[in-house]
Amino acid sequence: MRVLIIGGAGGVGSLVRPAIETAHTVTVFDRVPVDAIGDRSIVGDAGDTDAVRAAVQQTDAIIYMPMGVGPSEKQANCHVGQAFDVNVRDFFRCLTLGLEAGVNHYIYTSSLSVYRRLWKTKHVDEDQPPNAWDPYGMSKRLAERLCEAAAGYAPQATILALRLSMPVTKERRERLRQISRVPEHGFTLPHDARAIFLAALAFSQPGAHVVQATGDVNGRVFPNTRAEKLFGYRPVGR
Repeated sequence: MRVLIIGGAGGVGSLVRPAIETAHTVTVFDRVPVDAIGDRSIVGDAGDTDAVRAAVQQTDAIIYMPMGVGPSEKQANCHVGQAFDVNVRDFFRCLTLGLEAGVNHYIYTSSLSVYRRLWKTKHVDEDQPPNAWDPYGMSKRLAERLCEAAAGYAPQATILALRLSMPVTKERRERLRQISRVPEHGFTLPHDARAIFLAALAFSQPGAHVVQATGDVNGRVFPNTRAEKLFGYRPVGR
């Protein structure tokens, strides 16, 4: 399958792209080039209509993962314009142009940041309505609603919103645990993040699907019940 990863040069994209390339032909569209993939790296901005229109041609699936925040910024302090431009305005552009081009498989990289006070919660799953009010969390909430609207507009399309939780390397996990209050179950290690996206690409049920996909092996706090039911994902952890 021909897969376009918009925002694929970022942290999550760098973690999962090599695994996706083992099963699919991958092109990355990002403001930063990915030298390792040569001419399959398209330098462009998700806010540029002409550039996105050109990129989505001859594509079977689109993974949308721009963050809308810089690497040194706290999500809670993210500027409204940054978050909403990337996660709402530009994602709407991606869906619109992709559907016009005949692309019917989408994976939106959402986040458990759609919930407030996440690290203090005792249990959360997709049945619990999102309640984030900070710019980043709210922009992710609205993007998930865009997924639902797009599925109503194009009922033949498969549109997944994956609620991820801190996909990081083991080294970064240890650094973050030393300086933050993120609990063990809050992290998703690279092999699990890769498994999530590979399984999501193989899933082809039309409609909009909001799926919690985390590294919580025991599933006591951030269970992966729906992810396992829909496309067989179970975290390995460690």
